[in-house]
Amino acid sequence: MKLRVYSTPLKKLNVLMLVFAGVFTLAGCEENSGSVINEQTGKVLEEAKKPNIILVMTDDQGYGDFSMNNNPIVNTPNIEDLAAESQRFTNFHVDPTCSPTRAALLSGQYSLRAGVWHTVMGRHMLSDEHHILPEILGDAGYNTAIIGKWHLGDNYPFRPQDQGFQYVLSHGVGQSPDYWENDQFDDIYYLNGKEKQYNGFATDVWFDEAISYIDGQAKQENPCFLYLSTNAPHTPWRAPEKYIEPYREMGLEEDLAKFYGMITNIDDNMARLRKAMRDNKIEDNTIFIFMTDNGSSMATKSNGEPLHRLSDEVKLAIEAKTGKKLNTLNSYMRDGKASTYEGGHRVPFFIRWPNGNLGEPGEFSDLSAHVDLLPTLLDLTGIKAKEIDTDGISLVNLLKDGTALPDRTMVVTNQRVLDPDPQRPYSVMQGNWRYVHGTATGGVELYDLSTDPGQTNDISAQHPERVANMTKAY
Repeated sequence: MKLRVYSTPLKKLNVLMLVFAGVFTLAGCEENSGSVINEQTGKVLEEAKKPNIILVMTDDQGYGDFSMNNNPIVNTPNIEDLAAESQRFTNFHVDPTCSPTRAALLSGQYSLRAGVWHTVMGRHMLSDEHHILPEILGDAGYNTAIIGKWHLGDNYPFRPQDQGFQYVLSHGVGQSPDYWENDQFDDIYYLNGKEKQYNGFATDVWFDEAISYIDGQAKQENPCFLYLSTNAPHTPWRAPEKYIEPYREMGLEEDLAKFYGMITNIDDNMARLRKAMRDNKIEDNTIFIFMTDNGSSMATKSNGEPLHRLSDEVKLAIEAKTGKKLNTLNSYMRDGKASTYEGGHRVPFFIRWPNGNLGEPGEFSDLSAHVDLLPTLLDLTGIKAKEIDTDGISLVNLLKDGTALPDRTMVVTNQRVLDPDPQRPYSVMQGNWRYVHGTATGGVELYDLSTDPGQTNDISAQHPERVANMTKAY
């Protein structure tokens, strides 16, 4: 602590009093490491509370299922506002289906290493041998909660409450473990393992409960980690009529109208969630993350391009109304959910933390993935966890000062079989290069996304050295 010497006796006395106060305060700091001395005033200040973490992940919503990503039809203004205020990753990847993505996200390991490579047949259950994100954060003093979809095991010891989540509101909507006759309206879900009836549309319920949780946590001393995982817009495609009807009026056929209705409902709920954060004055010290779990299920149902579902008449009417040319509803990507082409695994990823000394909002094109989330959050929160075995890397230097990520090779695979098979579809990624085995019976192709974002021109014959390198990496 620096002291300034004053010439008047009174000021000298003040300085001496400040020194004695500082000595006693410093002695107290040994017992209360959460206190520091302000060098200018000598006052004891409480150490800043670690940031809250809110992770919102939607289900089966692809990169192109947002208004800001070449889709003038779907209405997502609130998520678009969030994107504009966040640091955005445009080359961010997950697994092509949901359980593997969730396992990799929480463990920081590739889904095969985490032991989850399917969504059924027991191959979706995440072993409790892993020390995953909610457990690590809980060890560091965080209150932890999951609201919505878990899909990593429904019996002990695989349930979320067995794996670090202290507050659990879970469901199995559309899955075999779901409560009988749940249909996303007025359903029975599981609150901390006990059946409870809820009124309303499922997505609204998740956000209602998340807001209630935030209201309570804002009064707590400990920071919180909230994992809000919607089942929307996963099938079955259902939403309140007020969200579907505007898309019907545009001339969209029923499935697409329902799919986009579910997405707009999410968007409205995102606005409510962010308002609750502001009302509780936690927004500035919250790491807020938005992402999706895999590519678009609508793209999968539409041969890779939902635009094909629109008649020429409807397309012309929408273009006239929006003033935008309809060229793609899948952000020019090939295929959707379950595919190892880009449309199956490249998803949006936004991160925002006003108090975190991160860089300005903007876009990063560095190759990144779900396995990077765990090391990034530990780095941002200053948590030094022991024995963390991760396939990811921290994104913090990129977020704070724009330092580019190192060149890296990453792999996604779509197994969906009882036992892993190296001949199942996969993609090897290096920067904008993709080495893709797209079907179990097909060959392997090479694409350069910088010139061929739709992956239509196989250039493997022109680049034998790169093919050999990426084959070895796989």
